[in-house]
This record gives sequence, structure tokens and C-alpha cells, in this order.
Amino acid sequence: MDEQRRSGGACTRRPGQRWQPRKGIRLPPGAYLGGEPFLLTVCVAERRVFLSDEWFGREAHEAMPVAAAKTGATLWCGVVMPDHAHLLVTALDGKSPLDVGSCFKRLVTFEARKRGHTGTLWQRRIHDRGIRTEFNHDPAAVIRYVLGNPVRHGLVSSWEMWPFSYLRPELGRA
Repeated sequence: MDEQRRSGGACTRRPGQRWQPRKGIRLPPGAYLGGEPFLLTVCVAERRVFLSDEWFGREAHEAMPVAAAKTGATLWCGVVMPDHAHLLVTALDGKSPLDVGSCFKRLVTFEARKRGHTGTLWQRRIHDRGIRTEFNHDPAAVIRYVLGNPVRHGLVSSWEMWPFSYLRPELGRA
């Protein structure tokens, strides 16, 4: 336990306070198994901007639907930004949508290692938001939010211009 405290392991501390376990950020496990859509945000370690590199961006863009297919999930939309990625997914067959985010990170990391990239690529945790609770169960609003990221960040004037945006083909235009 002392080693964890010295290294900042599983505990956090404010000045003048005793060591406390980190607050859990996950919903109860059963909350992920209901077939509801979740918005996942996967961030690059230290928010470095390596995904803006054309090769990394393309690899991450191509990894989104592959990760969904490998984990038995539906990918509704996604966008790869310079320092993070958003994926709107619905996990099927009693699986967790977090599996999609983990698979996405593994796929991109595998390709990065083949190109000689070393070190940590991703933040350890994946941020998730349940659509029902945080977006009033309006998936169209979430799709507009996700695809609008490059526009809000001033990278393009229209989401269709961003090469690393994905919209499920049967949804047409957002």
C-alpha cells in the first residue's frame, strides 16, 4: 500500500487530506448491458495531438468500425480528433460498450507499434455517457454533436470535409 501512495497508484490526495481511494467513474456493470447507446470518448495520453498525423488519423478512423464489428456492437457514428476520438455505439448480446473503446485502442496501438511508436498512446480510462440520461434519449442530437466536433474546433467548415468522420451509411446525412 505504501508503494501505491508514493507512486500515486490507485489513490488521490488533496493537500492536507489523508489518502483516499479514487472515486469510481463507472456505472454499475448491469447498466452497460441493456442495449442502450453510449457515447465513448477515448483520449490520447497527455492529450498529445498525434491523431492529427494523416497516417494515425486514417488508422484510427479505419479502426472504429472494425472495433465495433469485433466486439459485436453497432457503431452509429464516430470522429477522430487530433487528441481524442468519439464513438457512438450500442453493444449487443449482453456485452459492454466499453469493450468497443478498448478494442479500438488496441487496434490503433498495434498499428502504431508496427511503425515504431513506443510509449503510452492512450489515457487509461474511457469516458462514457449514456444517451438516455445525458442527451434526453435523442441519438440524433448526439450524432450532430459528435460529427460537429471538427467544426467546433475550427478544423473544417462542414463535418463532411473532415476525413476522419464516420456516419453509419444507412443514416444518410446528419
